[in-house]
Amino acid sequence: MQRLYDAALVEAVNTIVVTGRALVGHNTDVEGVRVAIEAACDDSLRGAPGLILGAGGAARAAALALARLGVRLTVVNRTPAAADWPNMPASVNDAPISDSSAKNC
Repeated sequence: MQRLYDAALVEAVNTIVVTGRALVGHNTDVEGVRVAIEAACDDSLRGAPGLILGAGGAARAAALALARLGVRLTVVNRTPAAADWPNMPASVNDAPISDSSAKNC
């Protein structure tokens, strides 16, 4: 189940489902962000630089969604250690953005 896997990757749960006697946490933000951005931009963001400001649960969900769309991300947070997400794919923690031009989609 993708939402359960996403919750583990971003270390954030926004939906809890009662299954029998168990509570199962999911994250629906990753897919929601991916679908919304993909609908607006199609595949035009692949390889584009991206910037995430913050390192909370919503920022991690957005980062994973953008990484799945092929965006090269830089994460900026006032506490750098909080932006270190060991569970995230390596593509989320790419080298800093060198091209500061904005991508219009």
